[in-house]
Amino acid sequence: MTLAAPIATPIAERQPIFPEDDLRVLAYWIRHFSLAWQQEVPIRIHMHQSDAGGGPRFHPDFEAYIDRACPIRSCHDSNCEHGMRSHPPERVRTARAFRRLRTVAPREFDVMYLLCRYGMPISDIARSLNERARRLEKPDHYDQAGILILAMSGADKLRQWC
Repeated sequence: MTLAAPIATPIAERQPIFPEDDLRVLAYWIRHFSLAWQQEVPIRIHMHQSDAGGGPRFHPDFEAYIDRACPIRSCHDSNCEHGMRSHPPERVRTARAFRRLRTVAPREFDVMYLLCRYGMPISDIARSLNERARRLEKPDHYDQAGILILAMSGADKLRQWC
């Protein structure tokens, strides 16, 4: 008895691995968490322009972050917290959810961190995690479908915890 070779299916006829609606929901939540995460400390500290002394100028976002004049006229304590801008509640909830995800599901955290914080493409995330697995001599192997599954699972957990 001989086994017949499998019939090759043209790429155009293959069904997508993930429904488009699920991918659309994932993209929404990645954008949502990315925007919430960016409300923290400014990412850019310096501008590409020089100040009067020849050094790089501080970025306006960074100046606003460190320039916290106290609104209470009688306060002369430079370490007071009267003028501190508190983080928005959404930012705090997002940070807590990411910390919990890092503890509960570290691989999902890795994927969501790279997606939300750095906006890395799925293929680059798979390559990065595979390089790390080889470097640490782990048997893990990630492909794009696996990264999408980790992203969907991570986004679902973050959504529930925020």
